[in-house]
Amino acid sequence: MLKSLIWYSEVSSTSDLAKKLPEFTCVLADSQSQGRGRQGRKWKTFKDSLMFSFKIPIQKAFPLGFLSIIVGTTLHKAVLENSKKKFFLKWPNDIHDEKGKKVAGILIETAGGFCIVGIGLNCGAVQSDDFAFLESQTDRLWILKRFFLLLNQELQKLQKDVLDYWYQHSFYVPGREIEIIQENSPSEKGKIKELALDGSLIVLNNEKKEIKITSADAIVLKVAY
Repeated sequence: MLKSLIWYSEVSSTSDLAKKLPEFTCVLADSQSQGRGRQGRKWKTFKDSLMFSFKIPIQKAFPLGFLSIIVGTTLHKAVLENSKKKFFLKWPNDIHDEKGKKVAGILIETAGGFCIVGIGLNCGAVQSDDFAFLESQTDRLWILKRFFLLLNQELQKLQKDVLDYWYQHSFYVPGREIEIIQENSPSEKGKIKELALDGSLIVLNNEKKEIKITSADAIVLKVAY
């Protein structure tokens, strides 16, 4: 699947560069000055982290929103194979530790008939109260190669099989209590019903009303860890 790799010491954004290159060309950088996450949030860059982006054709086998679930499970598998720490999938596009500290983030944007997938993974011996990190001896290139090998396999799987893995390695599972926080609106509490086949999260609020949440919604979700 990976056709070529371009490695920079510093860029503004790996995703912006990948957008201009052929599909499955991976842009890897040691540092980026304008990395971003969902809702335009700035992605904080740490020394020795793994930051890369690539362009993939929009897949016809499943809804566009489900791609972030596939990419998340793929990255999670690659991380667990290289770390003794425990990490979990967070809807829609993060990986975090047992305390909810983020170790990896995924951003998927569309351009024409393509998706631009951007990934940031915290590696190295860094002390932080807000973020989690892989071990200092982490082999970043091994994780990168393993990710693309696994991604090719995950894209061929049935959505049900991908969801089965997700439920086994996430706190965002049916029955989990959750709080939905939206700007300028009262927060709502409820329980997760399911992760839908289009990648959205279905929640039943305390009035048993079904709420569909997509990755494009400007909200904050909180679950009990």
